Amino acid sequence: MQAFESIIRVARSFDHAADHHDHPANTLWSRVGRQLVVRAGVRPGMSVLDAGCGSGASAIPAAQRVGAEGTVIAIDLSSRLLAIGRARAQAHRLRHLRFLRDDMRTPPVPHASQDVVLCGLALHLVPNLAEGLLALWETLRPGGTLTIAVLGRDPFAPAHQLLMDALHREGIAPDPAWPWDRLADAASLRRAFASAGLPDPQVQVEVGTHPIPTPEAWWMLVLGSDYRGVIDRLDAAAQERVRRDMFSQLSARAIRWVRSDVLYATARVR
Repeated sequence: MQAFESIIRVARSFDHAADHHDHPANTLWSRVGRQLVVRAGVRPGMSVLDAGCGSGASAIPAAQRVGAEGTVIAIDLSSRLLAIGRARAQAHRLRHLRFLRDDMRTPPVPHASQDVVLCGLALHLVPNLAEGLLALWETLRPGGTLTIAVLGRDPFAPAHQLLMDALHREGIAPDPAWPWDRLADAASLRRAFASAGLPDPQVQVEVGTHPIPTPEAWWMLVLGSDYRGVIDRLDAAAQERVRRDMFSQLSARAIRWVRSDVLYATARVR
C-alpha cells in the first residue's frame, strides 16, 4: 500500500509540474537527456526503452538516432508530461516513438527485447530500487545496455537550502533526505545495482552547474521539478510568500548558478 501511495504522489506531483517542466529556463532536463543517449551508445535500428521519460528529454534524441528502422518506447506515470511528449514527437514526425503511461517496474515490452534501456533522473522515485533496476534489466537482450542518470551530491546548491529555509518558515519540514540522495554517489549506485543482482556498472561523473540568470528562472525549476510536490502542500498565499522570499534571497546573494552534477551508470548484458 505504501509503495502504491508513493507512485500516486509522484504521478500527481509531475502532472502538476508539467505546466513548467519544459519552461525555457529548465535546460537541465534536455542536457541530461542528450548525454544519456550518447553515453548509452544508441545507434540506428535499435530498440530502446526510456523509463521515466517525462516529456521526452531522452526519448526524442533517442528516436532521432535510431531512425525509422528502430523503435523507442517511452514510459512515465504523468499523463500530462506524456501528452507533451506525444506532441513533440508528432512535431518531429517521429512515428516510431510511442509514449505510454506505465510504471518502470512493469515495463510494457517483452523480456530480452531491447537493445538499450534509458532512465534519466527518475530512478530515485522508485520505492524499491532493486525492483526497478531488475525490471528494466530483464527487458534487455544479450549485449544490451542499461544507462542510468542521477543527480550528484547537493543538487541545486546553494538555492536548495534557501528554499528549505523558506518552507520551514511556513511550517513545512520536508524530509532532509530528498529521494535523489539515495543515488547521489558512485558507491550508492553500485550498491543499488548489486542489490538487484546486476553487474557492477561503469560510473562517470559530469560536474556541472545550471544557470539561473534571474530569480524567476529558479522558480520555474522549482515548479517544474520534484520540488512541486512540496510546493503544492502550501496554500496560494504561502506559495507567494515563499516565492518572494526566494526572489529576495537570490537577488541579495547574487546567485546566478546552482550545482547540477550528474552521474551516469552503464551496465551491459553479457
